[in-house]
Amino acid sequence: MGFYSAGVPAFNEPDPPPQKLTLTKAEFESVNEPTVAGEPLSHDPMDILRQNRAQEKAAGTVFDQSPPVVKKKSRRLRDYLIILVIVDSLLGYAAISFSHDPYTFVPLVAGFLLFTSAFSWHMLVVIDDY
Repeated sequence: MGFYSAGVPAFNEPDPPPQKLTLTKAEFESVNEPTVAGEPLSHDPMDILRQNRAQEKAAGTVFDQSPPVVKKKSRRLRDYLIILVIVDSLLGYAAISFSHDPYTFVPLVAGFLLFTSAFSWHMLVVIDDY
């Protein structure tokens, strides 16, 4: 066994012959009853769920033992308003304090608008109630 110049071993054995791959006929087991030719198929999800529920009730395997979900009051709006007032008041105070210098005033106003819009989108649209 020799070596190439890069230190990689050179193998002189021939490649094995390729395998002969063939496809076989697929066999499927039918689990659903065939429908009548004139009968329309139901693609409504609620109708399918109702049929599944009726079959579960008939078989006695209904799994709806979970307790009802109690809706509690969300703290999202309160947190949103508290943070918005604090940050916007700080940015607004800084913008008013530096209103004589446009190089400081313009980025502060832009930050004020950017924070208010992005934070509002995040808190009121993206985040769910908590």
